[in-house]
Amino acid sequence: MPSPVKTVLVADDDTTVRAFIAAALERQGFAVLLAPDADAAIEFANDDGIPIDVLVTDVTMPGRSGIELAREVRAMRPSMGVVLMSGWRLDHPVDGIPGRAVELLEKPFDLSALARAVERALEQRIVR
Repeated sequence: MPSPVKTVLVADDDTTVRAFIAAALERQGFAVLLAPDADAAIEFANDDGIPIDVLVTDVTMPGRSGIELAREVRAMRPSMGVVLMSGWRLDHPVDGIPGRAVELLEKPFDLSALARAVERALEQRIVR
């Protein structure tokens, strides 16, 4: 029996970045949900009918940051994997996000780095 398709929620305020990430992840066989900001991502996460395995979010977005988004999403869905992307170097561990480890991905990144970060986030999920 084939394994079910994993779903990745991508939250980034840059349309080009969202499209690039979506295309890359879809080529890897993932289903992708796109959110232009944290509020839209929260709407997806609030819908229990939508399976989401990993959140990939930019750290810096208007309104709520990607870190705030990850905290909220993990509070709702503790088993969700998280990948934080940033154009700035993230030297410190990300505190305050409940659950397991968070993957950090520095922009610019290549497609293989994105795929590895999502796979690691999937491996670290708490499956209930």
